[in-house]
Amino acid sequence: MSSPASFVTARQAQSSLLTPDDSSPPGSEPEPVSDDFTYHHPQAPLHRPTKPLTYQLRTHSLVYLDGQQYLDGFTLLDSLLVAGNSISTPENPHPALLPPPQYLALASTLIVYPSLTTKAKSFDKQKAANSALHYLRNVSKVVDPSSDALQTAFAFATPGSTRRAGRGRGEDSPDGLGETKLTTNVANAGSIWTRAEDFWHIVGWAFNCSVAYKNRWERWKLWLELMLDFVEADWNKRMPLFSTANSDDHIATLIWRYIASQEPQSRTTRRRILRAILADGTSKAMKEFTEVFKDEAKERKQDEEAVIKVQKPLDIDNDEFGDYDLSEDEDAVMEDTTERASTRPSRKASRQKESSTSSEYSSDEDEDGREARDPVERLGGMDAIKLRQRLLHLLVDVAAATGHLSKAKKMYSPAPFSTADDLFDLYTEFLRPLPTSVFSIFLSTSKLDPSAQARLNTTLLIPLLPANPSEYYPLPDQSQFEEHYLPFAANTHSYGDNAKISLIFESLFIQMMKNNALQPSKELRQAVEEGVAARQAKAYGDARRKQRRESEEAAAKDILKMSQERLLGLVEILELSSDDLPSLPSNASTPRGVNQAISSPLSSAISDHDIDAMEH
Repeated sequence: MSSPASFVTARQAQSSLLTPDDSSPPGSEPEPVSDDFTYHHPQAPLHRPTKPLTYQLRTHSLVYLDGQQYLDGFTLLDSLLVAGNSISTPENPHPALLPPPQYLALASTLIVYPSLTTKAKSFDKQKAANSALHYLRNVSKVVDPSSDALQTAFAFATPGSTRRAGRGRGEDSPDGLGETKLTTNVANAGSIWTRAEDFWHIVGWAFNCSVAYKNRWERWKLWLELMLDFVEADWNKRMPLFSTANSDDHIATLIWRYIASQEPQSRTTRRRILRAILADGTSKAMKEFTEVFKDEAKERKQDEEAVIKVQKPLDIDNDEFGDYDLSEDEDAVMEDTTERASTRPSRKASRQKESSTSSEYSSDEDEDGREARDPVERLGGMDAIKLRQRLLHLLVDVAAATGHLSKAKKMYSPAPFSTADDLFDLYTEFLRPLPTSVFSIFLSTSKLDPSAQARLNTTLLIPLLPANPSEYYPLPDQSQFEEHYLPFAANTHSYGDNAKISLIFESLFIQMMKNNALQPSKELRQAVEEGVAARQAKAYGDARRKQRRESEEAAAKDILKMSQERLLGLVEILELSSDDLPSLPSNASTPRGVNQAISSPLSSAISDHDIDAMEH
C-alpha cells in the first residue's frame, strides 16, 4: 500500500516531467528530459537538406505512432533526423531524413495534449509528450525553416474542410506515401491544427492559461516558444529577399499565413491579434479565446492527482497485458473531436459554449481583485511577457517589411497588412489604458529595435500630452525633445497618465543618450525640471475614477515619484559624462528595448529610411 510520502514523490516527479529541462535556446543542444531517456543531439545548428523517409521507415514509424507508442516512435524519428549530423558541413551537407508533415503536426499536438501532459496517468505518457517536444526542437535546429514540410505541417484546417483529408490527397503519391497516413484521432480530428480556429486563437488561450491555469500554461508555454522559434526563423530566412521589388516571399511565410487567416488589411483582424497577445485571463478574454481541447483546464479529481498510475507488468502467459489494452487517450475525446471535425463552430458560438471555463473570473474580480496583484503576474509571469514581446516585435517587422515592399513596387493601395505607424497607433490604443504598473512592464521589457521603440514611444505620447505641442516628431532631435516633449504634463490630473509620460520620457532619454543624440545643456536641464514640476503640480488624482481604482492611482503615484527622480538622475549622468557614456546606475529603470535590442537588417533599413519604410 502506498504511503503519503510516496504520493508526494509521485506528484513531484509528475511536475518535473510536465516541464522538461530541455529549455535551451535555439542553436544549443537540449538536455534529455530524464536520466533514462537517451536522445541523439545535433552538434551544431547547421540547417541541412532533407529527404523523405523510405517506405519501410515510414511504415515502421507508422506502427509506433498509430499504436500510441510515441516514445519509441519519436526516438526513432529523432535518430533518423540527426544521423550523419557529425559529418555534415556547409560545403558538403548530409541530407536529414524527415517524415511526412502529418507526423510533424502530430508531434506538435502531443506537446500540449491533455491526456499525455496535465491529465496523464503514467510517467510514460508524460515522457511521450516530452519526446515529441524534443524531436521538434531538433527539427528546428536541423531543418531549413522555410521547408515546405514545415509549412504544410504547421498549417491550420480551413473552415468547412478537414485538415487531414486535404493533406491525405497530397500524400497519395505514386511512391505509396498515402498508405502511411496516420489514422488515429489525435493525428486527425483531434489535432491542434484542426481544433483551433487559427494561430491567434491558440495564442489568446495560451496567455489566458498563463494567468488563470498555471498547470496548462507550463505546456502551452513550451508549445508557443517552439512555434515562435519556427516562425521567427522562417521570417528571418526570407526577410532579406524583401528588399527586391519583385519579391512576394512574405506570402509564403508562416507568420503571414497566420495573419492572413482573416482579412489581413482589416483593422478588426489586427485588433483581434492584439487582444490575443494581451489576453490576461479576464472573463472577457476567456470568452473570446476559449480552450482548445475539451475540458483541458478542468482539474483532475484529488484521488487521481495523488496517485499516478504505475504501468502494469506485461505477462502474456498469465493474460496480463499491462497498459496495452487501454485506449483512454483516443476514446476520451473522440466524441468531442468528431463534432468539431464535422462542423467548426463560429467564434461567437464557441464563446457561448465554453464560457463556463472562465467562471472563476467574474467581472468584479477583474476590476477589484486583480488591482492588487503583482503586475508581472497579471501578465502571466516573465516567461509570458517575453513571449508577448516577441510577438509584438514580429508584427512590427512584418508591417515595416510589407509596407516598404509596397512602396518599392510603387503600389498606392493599402499595405498588405498595416503600415508600421498604423500598427503603433493600434499598440497605443491597447497599451495606453493599461494600469501604470503593467504599462511600465511592457515599456521596460520591449524587444523592439531602437528606432521602432522611439516611434512607439512618441506615438504613446500623443493621447497623453495636452494640445499645446503643435508639432509631432516621431524621432525627435535634442531641440525638439526639449521644446515639444520634456516640459509638459499629461492632459489629465491622473497620477497614472502623468507617470506614463514620465516613463516614456525616461525611455526616450536613455535611447538618445546611447545614440549620442543628447548633449548636456542648460536648456535640457531646464526642460526636464520644468516637466517634473509640471507633472507634480498637475497630478493630484482623478476624481472621475471609480473608488475601486484608488489602489491603481496610489501605485501610479509612487511610480511617478520614482520615475521623476530617475529622469533627473539621467540629466546628472549626462552632465558628468565626457565623450564616453558611462554605465547607468543599477537601479535605473532602463528599458530593455534600448539596452538589449539587436538590430536586424530590416530595423537598420527602418532607421536609415524611416520616412519611407514607416510611411510617416
